[in-house]
Amino acid sequence: MVSGQLQEKEPNIPHYTPRPPITICPNSITGGVGTFAGMKLLDSLISAVLPITPKPLVRVVAKKYIAGETLNDAMATVARLNHEGTMATVDVLGEFVKNPDVARQETNNNIAVIEEITRRGVESNLSVKLTSLGLDIDKEFCWENMRRVFQAAARTGNFVRIDMENSPYTDSTIELARRAHAEFPGHVGIVLQAYLRRTQQDIRQLAAEGMHFRLCKGIYVESEAIAFKGREEVQQNYLDCLNIILDHGCYVGIATHDDVLIDGARAIIAERKLPPSSMNSRCCWACATPNAASLSGRVTTCGSMSRLVATGTATPSAV
Repeated sequence: MVSGQLQEKEPNIPHYTPRPPITICPNSITGGVGTFAGMKLLDSLISAVLPITPKPLVRVVAKKYIAGETLNDAMATVARLNHEGTMATVDVLGEFVKNPDVARQETNNNIAVIEEITRRGVESNLSVKLTSLGLDIDKEFCWENMRRVFQAAARTGNFVRIDMENSPYTDSTIELARRAHAEFPGHVGIVLQAYLRRTQQDIRQLAAEGMHFRLCKGIYVESEAIAFKGREEVQQNYLDCLNIILDHGCYVGIATHDDVLIDGARAIIAERKLPPSSMNSRCCWACATPNAASLSGRVTTCGSMSRLVATGTATPSAV
């Protein structure tokens, strides 16, 4: 990549015959204590306590997971990660915006990130939550703001990943992602959550259109009617979803810090004979250190995660 510009192209590999899913055995689960439900309870408790926690303490705890409190801080962190051989994605968090003026400012903030990435020539793209751009206000208003962000990405040769939020927004997020992909092909990707029961079908629909994916487990508390609850069944569905994406020859960023899923993804990639290699081959492979950023003085936890990247494209990867 030159001058921080990423150009995503449509995958171009043979169609793969579907493989049987990898079965996750209870004794293969490592690296965690407690149940999936217990982790959700802990997340809820942290969310409740965080607003009343002194900011200096929050800063100390969050330092491991954020790039800094200013755009300059974020770009310095991205540059360091690039030096270590890692790409980055910058995420300006500020979701559930209800004020149109704030949504417009959030749009400007995201455009500023894209422009600064290009100006500095770093290897990074952008992730964005649509409720920060006004999805809670009006879908068409959000679309107008989205178009401004994607126009900036297309103008600079960069790439924008649309984050998935909780279930009330799933349909709208997918609809707007499809519109963006149709107008700005090669500059649009979407995050899908493996714990949702609908995700396999969403993958099949979007993959047929050549969508670019990032696959995560999902962090929001959802009802059992729409989401898997058991740790092992979430892990199993994740690997099933990964197989479906690869069956369609689509790019997928494998976003997880779950050792079971990392090992399972490696096994799938090896079984398909997609070699870990440079960006000139059919499989772009990266195991990244913490690689997301925050701006504008907001403490955000974008995660310390490993990303495996499997793709049919021969171009540089996006995260």
